[in-house]
Amino acid sequence: AEAKNVWIDISEDDARINLSIKNDGHAPSSEIKEKGGLKNIRARLEIYGGTMDIDTSECFALRTSWLKGENYDL
Repeated sequence: AEAKNVWIDISEDDARINLSIKNDGHAPSSEIKEKGGLKNIRARLEIYGGTMDIDTSECFALRTSWLKGENYDL
């Protein structure tokens, strides 16, 4: 996708940890199929009450969020 930069943002609130990864490459020309790594990331997050969102409207952005605390740490 010819990305030259990647931005990683980690934040938290009282209950959740949020991670966003975005690049400046071209948006995918077709739908992203979740297999391999993306499939495994989603499965792992869901075990711990987390979520994953993929946004390809302008480039590629992956947003994840999970509950924080000793019982939910990945």
